[in-house]
Amino acid sequence: MTTINSMLEAIKEGIEEIYCDGEIKKDLTMDNLLSFKNGVSYINNAIAMLQTVLFLDELVKAGKLPKRERDRIIENLAKPNANGYDVYDVPSMVVAELKGTVPCNGKDFGANQRNNIKHDIENLTVGASKNHGKESVTEDLSLYIVLFDCARDAMKIFDTVLEEHKITPVYIETKSIIPSNVKEEKINFDIKK
Repeated sequence: MTTINSMLEAIKEGIEEIYCDGEIKKDLTMDNLLSFKNGVSYINNAIAMLQTVLFLDELVKAGKLPKRERDRIIENLAKPNANGYDVYDVPSMVVAELKGTVPCNGKDFGANQRNNIKHDIENLTVGASKNHGKESVTEDLSLYIVLFDCARDAMKIFDTVLEEHKITPVYIETKSIIPSNVKEEKINFDIKK
């Protein structure tokens, strides 16, 4: 078990492998670069975990998820991956696809980004149905696609399909300060040095 702070520390150590006093080291070695690569490889995992925890906190604040359920979900999260965490929790009836996608030009999604989001929306609906043991998604199952607020305008092209499938988009604010209790959240992930 580790914390988001541990991941951020590994990232910092990776950066320190190639920078000294704000400058790139003059005697940079391949070993320094490999240590840097290892350290910064945790960035997607840290972002995905933060996004997951902040999303669950939003559900708690909105009264859609009891705090004890939030804590249980976090305890049972699988190892993160570069595509983000998928939250699937039958007891709380929450199914979510988390996307760290940022519009490629700051405004619109590129063709691959659009295709990936469309694919994830379809999989979210079909996967939720299959995993829930129903032929179609029922009213009691809450489906979410979670993105960062910088993707809000770009997501408008998916409004109709989200509404058809009863998927609620949730946007995590990128400029808000991450609470220290979130950074100390323990997750099922080991940092390898």
